[in-house]
Amino acid sequence: MKWQALNKDIRQRVDVAISALNRQGIMCWAVGGIVRSMLDNSHSDDIDLCTKLPIDRVIQLIGSTFKIVKVGASFGAIKVEIPDVGWVDVATFRNKTVNGIDNDTADATITSDSHRRDFTINAIYYAKGSTVDFHGGEDDLNNNILRCIGNPKERFEEDLLRVIRLFRFEATMYATIDKQTYTDAMNSNVVLEVQTDNKKGYAISTERIVSEFIKVFENDNANCELFLDRMWQLGIIQKLMPEFIGADTLLQNPKYHPEGDVWTHTKQVVQRSKGLTQRWIALFHDIGKPAAARIVNGHTHMYNTFHSHDKAGALMIPSIGRRLKFPNELINLIQVCTRWHMYIRQAPPNPKNIRKLQFGMGKDSLPFLRSLAIADTSERDVTSFEIIDKFTSPLQESELPISPILTGKILIERGYKPSVTFGTILSRAYKHQIEENCTDIEELFNVGRE
Repeated sequence: MKWQALNKDIRQRVDVAISALNRQGIMCWAVGGIVRSMLDNSHSDDIDLCTKLPIDRVIQLIGSTFKIVKVGASFGAIKVEIPDVGWVDVATFRNKTVNGIDNDTADATITSDSHRRDFTINAIYYAKGSTVDFHGGEDDLNNNILRCIGNPKERFEEDLLRVIRLFRFEATMYATIDKQTYTDAMNSNVVLEVQTDNKKGYAISTERIVSEFIKVFENDNANCELFLDRMWQLGIIQKLMPEFIGADTLLQNPKYHPEGDVWTHTKQVVQRSKGLTQRWIALFHDIGKPAAARIVNGHTHMYNTFHSHDKAGALMIPSIGRRLKFPNELINLIQVCTRWHMYIRQAPPNPKNIRKLQFGMGKDSLPFLRSLAIADTSERDVTSFEIIDKFTSPLQESELPISPILTGKILIERGYKPSVTFGTILSRAYKHQIEENCTDIEELFNVGRE
């Protein structure tokens, strides 16, 4: 395929990168996602280049010209900063892949390199305005088909993360999976090799799996429902997040949840959410339901109630977040949204309740709770949106006094000494201050002592 058919904006960046290395005596090709993006006009920032030269020789040729990051050099790969392009990955042609690590670069060629890649659409090479395609990747890309190179079972055994990558591409590209590729993916033992703790010996680390979730969730157009379905079918969800086990069998009150079970509802809320952070929040907002489920025999349906599932779920979030290696800021945000998402449903939107929720959430977290509540409400009465707005529209500072009026210093001045009673008085007084918007110090003092 000639360069005129390629995305010109991406092609220009790639051409600059390739020419920069060519001038240093390094003949190379672009390959992988960046070439796919050039052909189908999708977005990609990462440029992967490959060459026949050993990586040590590449470093010798460009080390005095460009900045280099040598992490990965022992595996034949480095990062190079090229002016007007940014950082690119440069690797030596490979002969095989084991657990995601490319090995055996001796005497490797562009042909052998193509055979060790995962899918045909990722084995299209580009340089000097033309592409080289050994496996029909361009035809598969044009027909939106996902197909492994050669024997799918062998490709997956080389790196089981490819199974999850396959379904990530399916969800983000809305592609059809080749029958044999799909069959071998579903029959793989990927779930047995998923790391769930810090023990070594697993083929797939938690970080690599979470990275695939991230690439789906950050794509607003992705079919998250389908991706989560695939992860459930493979057992990945249950292995990484066992708190979800049983969610697919827990029927909810059909009056509020005509979609049926908890897992189906969760997938739909994730799908209706936008943005990476918001989708993580959506995924875990009802995580407490399996633990809180109690069967109810309705007039026409058997279903479950989930009293206090919001509080139960909030208690689970820190351990889940640590297991998935989330940053603390994200863990805290998911936790407060999980804790307060049902309060909007259950409490009247009066000043007292609004102050209580906003104090518990914190002003900066309110937009995330609002987005969750809207995604969680899409199948319900639209009048709920008015209530959501009342709860999540930030109060003015004068309406929500943050600093405690009754302080420890005041109690000491009144003859109290720090103790369990001391703390109880302050806690009760502060709760009354927030919920009743009380600023009278004597009233707060008396409430605290009750």
